[in-house]
Amino acid sequence: MHSEISKLIKRSEGSKEGKISWRGFLRHAGLLGVSLVYAQTLLFGVPQLSTAAEKVTLHWYNPHGAPTFLPHWEKIISDFEAAHPEIKISNDIVGWGDIFTKLAADVFAGTLPDMTTLGMDGVVGFHTTGVAVETDPVITALESDGVIFNPSVLKQVELDGKHYGVPRYVTYGGITYRKDWFEEAGIELAGTQDKFQYTWDEYADISEKLHNPPERYAFAAPWGDYNGVKYVWNFFLGNGITVLAEDGTLNWDKNKKNIKETYEFIIDIVQKYSTPGSATYVADDVHTAFSKGRVAMAYGEGDGHLVLNENPPDWMKDGPGAHLGFMANPYKSTPKGGMYGGGVGFILFDAGHIQETYEWIRFFMQDDNLIESIWPYRVMVTPATLTAQKSKKFTEDSVVIAWKSVLDQMALAARENPISTAAAFWGPIELGQEIEFSGILEGVVQKVLAGDASLDDAMADAKRRLEDIIKG
Repeated sequence: MHSEISKLIKRSEGSKEGKISWRGFLRHAGLLGVSLVYAQTLLFGVPQLSTAAEKVTLHWYNPHGAPTFLPHWEKIISDFEAAHPEIKISNDIVGWGDIFTKLAADVFAGTLPDMTTLGMDGVVGFHTTGVAVETDPVITALESDGVIFNPSVLKQVELDGKHYGVPRYVTYGGITYRKDWFEEAGIELAGTQDKFQYTWDEYADISEKLHNPPERYAFAAPWGDYNGVKYVWNFFLGNGITVLAEDGTLNWDKNKKNIKETYEFIIDIVQKYSTPGSATYVADDVHTAFSKGRVAMAYGEGDGHLVLNENPPDWMKDGPGAHLGFMANPYKSTPKGGMYGGGVGFILFDAGHIQETYEWIRFFMQDDNLIESIWPYRVMVTPATLTAQKSKKFTEDSVVIAWKSVLDQMALAARENPISTAAAFWGPIELGQEIEFSGILEGVVQKVLAGDASLDDAMADAKRRLEDIIKG
């Protein structure tokens, strides 16, 4: 059985369009229709709870392994272990690109960690699979400590009236733009109370006005990696499109007209107004083009802000506030229809140390510790608790103050244009299916831009492949 799982894991490590679904994992493992919690009990026995006298080691899969994060983890962990000498935290760094594959292997080996950091959209799949632990006890304890969660973010981890995750911070998928260039061109700024977002027609007109190659291009987006689908996602939501119906069936035929016109608009914008080679851009290419002053608008989750903050270009020497703005994607039929983004935080598993894991989460989510944990990201995310957002440690930080106008626009986008996690966009999904769906939907754009298929043929192939996934 384990050799068969290894083959499946290896197969899933290929292109993003070659991922195997969790239904496929379950079928090949012989566990389809059996609760994974029950299956683990059959295969590996009942997990043994620790006794109070034992020193417990909690294993945490943490994808934030960049050097800028390491001193922050050391501080939080050492402070916790000093206060809780009976508990040790094992900070197991697992990159974003590997974490789903590793968790998949752990499910079937019965070696899940006590917790993982992951996008809160992953809660749905883990809950469906039967391995996510309820987090209401620790959320209630935090609220008794005076911690106030952002209600809309907490809602993302609520299933069947219970919570199955603890959000730490919030990301926003939208467009960072050169506010100074917009003002010079006499363009009304978006991302404000007076003008929240542009229509498609306005966006096309603005792109035409700002496009002046080869000195300056209107737009860049990452079509060469997994980030491109987030741009597709936002355009879909702005045209009233979701991929699955509430009953789990494909919405393709019902939405075919809207889907096609959305792809047509995206492809037209890319072909007319993007930088040369943008069809193969990854996120770093977008950040570089924007930092060098080659593009007026760049799609991302604010991750480009990190590049600008760490290595400010000459045009930004007087700070970001005078030069940068942030706005939600333009819309066609559905203003404020939703935007890619959501909470990132903890998902808990029963590795035999639930109470100790609750203690760690309760400590970690206190304002000072939570802010410490997102410190390198503070120009692109906001804490998932309102108490941390309003604390002096966050609001009086010089970097946060410098980026305040941009961060305020990101927060406005999230308040006015509800954040959509994979659960909301895809509909009822199994764990891992959103990865397959992402590759297929982004692949339509990639194939047309590369000249490998017509739009009609690319869409027909996408529909067939999506149906195959749903059928299992």
